Amino acid sequence: MTKLLFCQLLILLSLRASGQTDVCKPTLHYMAASRQSSAAERFLLSKHAIVRASIAFSETEKLLVYETGKDEPKAEFKIVSGEKQLLLVALSKMPGLARDPIFAGGLRPTWFARLCQASGKSMIVVASGSGATGEGQVFLVFLEAHGRYRHFQLPIAIKGRVELSAIEPQTFKLWTIVDSEAIGVALPHYEISTYKLDESGFHRLHTNRTKRGYDPEQFVNHPIVLENGSDKTQ
Repeated sequence: MTKLLFCQLLILLSLRASGQTDVCKPTLHYMAASRQSSAAERFLLSKHAIVRASIAFSETEKLLVYETGKDEPKAEFKIVSGEKQLLLVALSKMPGLARDPIFAGGLRPTWFARLCQASGKSMIVVASGSGATGEGQVFLVFLEAHGRYRHFQLPIAIKGRVELSAIEPQTFKLWTIVDSEAIGVALPHYEISTYKLDESGFHRLHTNRTKRGYDPEQFVNHPIVLENGSDKTQ
């Protein structure tokens, strides 16, 4: 860990020396508001799209989080540069979600976190949930690597959350209710799976089961936990 902190310090110093002052800062945000797309965004989004967040990767590139449905969210994510589309992701077409369009269409983006790669570039983690019940939490990660943007998906969490670390941004701890207690248990036990993210995707390292039960409401309302970062509201 000391070596990692030293490397991050060297990156920070090199960025400052080169005149780049817009350094990535780990933060956690709640998407408190929504709005109609702006005039510039209408070239990129459908006419009736509702924008949940506009997240900057750089001065020219950003991630748009928006909803396309009328009676349900039908959330999509688009990374753009000016009027050019670089990446498009629709929850309804994601692995594990495409076979259940009603469930996928009802997922609403709620929170996002910004993590910082060793290169100093941002990595955005977005949580989308199935409302107050929290029957499903879906976590997507967006990042730039080798000159192009990519996205990765964690397994669906049942009334769960993901724990992130600003110091170890490649490590993800996913909480989900154990299968046998998903229904009818007030304080269910959870499985906590630790994943490592690399260029080929997520790799599960190990899974532990909690010794006691937890109230799922705390996870449904706060599906992302960021250690050593700061909280903000969109």
